[in-house]
This record gives sequence, structure tokens and C-alpha cells, in this order.
Amino acid sequence: MVRVHVRFHTERQAESFVANTELRALGPENRREVVRSRDAISRLFDGVIAAGIADGSFRTDAPHEANLAILNMCTAVAGWYRAEGPKTPDELAEEYVRFVLSLLGV
Repeated sequence: MVRVHVRFHTERQAESFVANTELRALGPENRREVVRSRDAISRLFDGVIAAGIADGSFRTDAPHEANLAILNMCTAVAGWYRAEGPKTPDELAEEYVRFVLSLLGV
């Protein structure tokens, strides 16, 4: 999931950046749609984290905060990533997977 989330934010960078930073500029209907999508993604991550804690794969005393950190970390890529930079989207995604696994106590 982290891999896909990071790749999305590198491949759809402009759209991601605008959606994540200009939510307040949307009309009520569009804002509800974006918030609904964002909340659905958060619930998916929550579910994976909860399952990992339950089966002993993950060790964190703060699963909710870990989820927020993971989502914010991945989403922020849209604000700074540059295609001409030193890492490809795949390399960056793999690095973020390692960050997240460490954050979750793997």
C-alpha cells in the first residue's frame, strides 16, 4: 500500500499537491468527495496496521498516530518530488516502505 501511495503521488504530482493543499478552495460537494476518498484510504491503512498488530507482524503502541504519520509522509512526496532528482519513483517507494516498516516496529 505504501508503495502504491508513494507512486501515485509521484505520478500524479500536480493533482495530488493541489488536492492535498487546496481542499479549502473546493465547493461543498467536491470537498465531501475528496474527504470521503481520503478517509477511505485512511481506513484501509488502519485496517492493515490493526491486522499487523493482531498477528504480531507490527509493534506499535500508537497505531492511529502511526497511520497519520504514514499517510502524511507519503502524501507530502507530491510537494517536493522531482522526476529529474536522484531517485526514481520505484526507488523512492521502496525507501518509504522501509521507513514505514521501521515505524511499525518490523
